[in-house]
Amino acid sequence: MTYLGYLVFCYILGWAMTGYFVVRLLTHKDIRLQGSGNIGALNSGRVTGVKGFILTFLGDSLKGGIAVVSGIMLMFPEWVLILGLISVVAGHIWPLPFRFQGGKGAATFLGGLLAYDYSNLLFLIIVTGIFYLLLREFTVSGLVAVSLWPLFKLFQGTSWNLLFFQLVLILIILWAHRVNLIQYYKKHLVL
Repeated sequence: MTYLGYLVFCYILGWAMTGYFVVRLLTHKDIRLQGSGNIGALNSGRVTGVKGFILTFLGDSLKGGIAVVSGIMLMFPEWVLILGLISVVAGHIWPLPFRFQGGKGAATFLGGLLAYDYSNLLFLIIVTGIFYLLLREFTVSGLVAVSLWPLFKLFQGTSWNLLFFQLVLILIILWAHRVNLIQYYKKHLVL
């Protein structure tokens, strides 16, 4: 498989919107018309409860894991694995079959990071926990941790080329969560 074929595969894999199917299965409703209208795990949990959240989170995480593991099995270089993770997250956030209205990519990102290197997930859990104690806002705390992840990788010795692709991935995640960040800013930081 060529690099381009792998990236297309990853983008299309991102289209498998777990939240859509979980909510359909559990409630026979269209998640896009429920709660926030987002197809991700948090809205699935709002609509169906803890069971829906867990199933959606696991399914969306699995997409990221499959993308990275398939690249590892094909013995692609690390920069291609990061591009694969970018592609699957982009496919989740902007899925063609759902008119480019998907989830926010957090679970898919986490699943890919876990497959990429489990120390990434441990770093994110610890940093999210620390910032949650300070901010008392889970989503923003997680986004701070995600934003700091490239620095963690830099201290682990990642190359500047990989750092660039990691920053692109982080910017995509932050863009998808821009409404959350704006709401937090307006609520807590504006005088």
